[in-house]
Amino acid sequence: MKKLVIYFDMDGTIADLYGSKNWLQTIQEEKSGAYEFLNPMFEIQEFNNICTQLIKNGVHFGVISWGSKNSSDKFLQTVRNEKIKWLRKYLPFIEDINVVHYGIPKQTAIKTIGENILLIDDNQEVINTWENGKERKGVHITQQYTVTNALYDILKNLEV
Repeated sequence: MKKLVIYFDMDGTIADLYGSKNWLQTIQEEKSGAYEFLNPMFEIQEFNNICTQLIKNGVHFGVISWGSKNSSDKFLQTVRNEKIKWLRKYLPFIEDINVVHYGIPKQTAIKTIGENILLIDDNQEVINTWENGKERKGVHITQQYTVTNALYDILKNLEV
């Protein structure tokens, strides 16, 4: 069996950017702090427990996240640093962190080839671009079908 690598999108998938007060104004004005103090979109203990079970089954984890739209390179670095700090706080098991310019195809951000690679994202268009019918597949999450739901389903499929 090929190794499974799960990549998470951040904004709206695991980190609640859109529920944050004045998030759009903050990033448009390129103010620091927009990403560092976001609430997770999961219950921390439950999420970490399911990820631990997946890791025991050989799964590896990464993040592919966009910076803010139309941002400068300097602000992209600020965003990158804040997102990495957030990930180290909530998901220290993440092995591969990619914070790239807004809008680039997410598959160009990774170096992993020939594996089973799954992207969990809240944007269906991004998933459509990601999927290639072979090793790259996507899972679209919504308010009803959360990232935690997706991970439980992945674990169930691994155990079958």
